[in-house]
Amino acid sequence: MTNKELIANVAAETGMTQVDVSKVMDAFVKAVTENVAKNDKVVVQGLGSFELKEKAERTGRNPHTGEEIKIAASKAVGFKATKSFKDFLNA
Repeated sequence: MTNKELIANVAAETGMTQVDVSKVMDAFVKAVTENVAKNDKVVVQGLGSFELKEKAERTGRNPHTGEEIKIAASKAVGFKATKSFKDFLNA
């Protein structure tokens, strides 16, 4: 599902205009992004939680040459689905 399809789906479900849903979605994404960047855990009831994961610097291998390379430390977003979401998917 694309962002445009998601917006259309939510608009049809709520009776809101697609423009209004788009504004809400943009605000939601901005709020999640900014709070996760501040290392705050963001919990969306019925969906799951987003939190910052920090990966330490490590050594890897170039698959083409076998040469050891350093992989820089990085940050990533972790998502954990709620039990109700997992149960819905497995029903």
